[in-house]
Amino acid sequence: MKVSKKHTRIKHRLTIKGCSEKVLDSISQQQIRELHEQGLPIKRIAAKLYISRQTVRKYMNISNANTQRSHESFNSWLRKNESTVKSLFMRFEGHCVPMQRKVQKLYKGSTNLRSLQQFCKKYRQELKKAGSSTPVRYETQPGDQLQIDFGEKDVVIGGVKIRIHFFVCVLGYSRRMYVKAFTSENTEAWLNGIESAFRHFGGVPLSVVSDNTKCLVTSHTGKNLVLNERYMAFCRYWKIRPVVCTPYLPRSKGKCERMVRYFKENALSGKDFDSLESLQNWINLWLVRYSDIRELSLPHTTGAKLPIERFIEEEKSELRPFEKTMFTNIREEKRKVDKCGLIRIENRLYKLPEQYSNQSVFVQITDTDIIIHEADNKVIRMDKTTSVYTTKPQEKSTPVSENSVSSDFELWGKNALARPLETYESAIGGTW
Repeated sequence: MKVSKKHTRIKHRLTIKGCSEKVLDSISQQQIRELHEQGLPIKRIAAKLYISRQTVRKYMNISNANTQRSHESFNSWLRKNESTVKSLFMRFEGHCVPMQRKVQKLYKGSTNLRSLQQFCKKYRQELKKAGSSTPVRYETQPGDQLQIDFGEKDVVIGGVKIRIHFFVCVLGYSRRMYVKAFTSENTEAWLNGIESAFRHFGGVPLSVVSDNTKCLVTSHTGKNLVLNERYMAFCRYWKIRPVVCTPYLPRSKGKCERMVRYFKENALSGKDFDSLESLQNWINLWLVRYSDIRELSLPHTTGAKLPIERFIEEEKSELRPFEKTMFTNIREEKRKVDKCGLIRIENRLYKLPEQYSNQSVFVQITDTDIIIHEADNKVIRMDKTTSVYTTKPQEKSTPVSENSVSSDFELWGKNALARPLETYESAIGGTW
């Protein structure tokens, strides 16, 4: 027998009407709340659970009333224990999610994160003031510090907008700055920028201050600082002290942070270039024509106010000489010294002292020299041409005399059966 659609709808309504008279269990009530939170209308919830719309509406009102009473009870508890809640908020540094777990144990009831956040909102300004400290301005001595950073900006080159990365550095005392453009930011770009700055200033400072970029710093947790191996070798080569800022505290090198914005606004705004080379030429011109002669606002100092004047008069003489080969032109490798104290470099052997046998050393290879670094920073410098190890030739053996009995016995050894008869004849002075 074929059942019509009208008959099916009537049967469904009767089923819903019959279910509406029953009291729903806790699982069905939870399903109603979950479907309502998902945004389903009452009609869809009723059809999905095979109950009437009146039943859905009834339990939704009950749920809302219970939730409202629960929130009011929790808010009342927060007001009564305001001092405790405030101390917890300060202790958890304003993070309400972990704080809610602690409040849950104290309240021993259903807590609401949103209610807790709204109640603690008035404490946030006080927490911010307590956590902030007035910055102290430090002035470094001449030749002591170089602050470095990277910035980026979209620049039109050859009619095409390209993202260019800029290495920016500033000397801590004179405020003289240097900028170099790169197509990407990586470890080699950082090191090349630092060495280009050394060459531009004509000297090497005592320390370099950087942020926690992964190009230079492997990890920095509290006082545990691990530098990139390439950057460590760079600092060891130039004998500079690497200083890394506290994470999320950019004002630790605020002089350079400000110079990045100053350069992008003053040097690049409204400028187009034909090539990357023309961009760098303009940067070099801008450094001399504008940056070096900008007037500094240094009320706590006397004397010269221009970066170039402060550099020439007071800081240039304090920089160490820039005389060595650029580190970026050096290849660095880690090698194992064999038991004879020899290492092989470019298919040539070089002899090291005996204490280096069976040890790993860092080798820096230039066009003319080989520099050996050990864990304790001892350095051995060798010329690639004159220091090549050559084996000593063994002395040529002298021929054995036919009439020498001792030589014959030494020649033939202890095996008497291997000796020729002439040996015995010569020994007795005759023949058979």
